[in-house]
Amino acid sequence: FFFQAEDGIRDYKVTGVQTCALPIYLMPRVQAVAGLAEKRDEPTIATALKNAARNDPFWGVRLEAVRLVGKLAGDEVRDTLIHIARHDTKASVRREAVNGLANFTGPEVVATLREVADQDQSYHTASAALRGLIKLDRDNVRDRLLAALGQTSDGETLLRTACDGLIDLKDPGAAERIRSEEHTSELQSPCNLVCRLLLEK
Repeated sequence: FFFQAEDGIRDYKVTGVQTCALPIYLMPRVQAVAGLAEKRDEPTIATALKNAARNDPFWGVRLEAVRLVGKLAGDEVRDTLIHIARHDTKASVRREAVNGLANFTGPEVVATLREVADQDQSYHTASAALRGLIKLDRDNVRDRLLAALGQTSDGETLLRTACDGLIDLKDPGAAERIRSEEHTSELQSPCNLVCRLLLEK
């Protein structure tokens, strides 16, 4: 039974994805949470899942709980996901909360996704936030996507998300913006050239 241990970290340029074996005594707890999937809409189960998502000491349990909470609806669910996206200590848990927030709308959700996209130390979590903004904040996400093109990340995670987003937006000015800045060191990579060529199609 394995879990992904951590994402690449922005500040320290930690690269690669590690896995860690789940201690045998924790497996039943994680499996118990996952087993609640079919009953997640029941009020008492939903409350227990929200509590586990916020407070369980083991990140694997929080991760499974957040996955289920993200499929629920309601203001309390939204607020739970916002709190976790901003404050959980584990990048994979924050990322799952961000994925869940993409199913909601409203200024608080957009503000949280912007904050995570700009500040989260995990490339993968920031990329998930950008994808959420492409869905929920299409009119204002362009500059963030263009900025992400110049950021280095493990496996070009941010660049790929930004390029996909710009193509999805069908922004006619994006290719010209990339071309005009290709003289800078940040935008000289082959991946940026490919992104521009795709946008010019």
